[in-house]
Amino acid sequence: FWRRLSTVHATASDGPDALRSLEEALGTQLAPHRGWELWMAKYLQRCATDPDLEGVTGHRRLRMDHANPLYVPRTHLLQLAAKRASQKDFSKVWQLLDLFRAPFQMQPDAEQYEGQPPDWARALRVSCSS
Repeated sequence: FWRRLSTVHATASDGPDALRSLEEALGTQLAPHRGWELWMAKYLQRCATDPDLEGVTGHRRLRMDHANPLYVPRTHLLQLAAKRASQKDFSKVWQLLDLFRAPFQMQPDAEQYEGQPPDWARALRVSCSS
């Protein structure tokens, strides 16, 4: 979400396109919720008036990308690694460890680790005892 937001053009006229871009990133529809439209309008207004936030090639994208990781240790990834490790296959553990050593940098062959979890993983829950 935040990395996609960093690519949104900072003009008020881009509001509908910006909202659609975020909906694609989240895999859900935001437009029906009035709060999102208002939030986006305020955000774009701030971007248009704050020189530190101006434009997609300016400081805003750089600052946001340095604050928001591209790769996040999501439950389904850790669950798969733990399952394999319990069978004495630590390859997924090592792979994720390498990935999460540099979570802010684009890494080759790591597209499957970006974005939202797959549908089958949405029901996974973590407890303190897991």
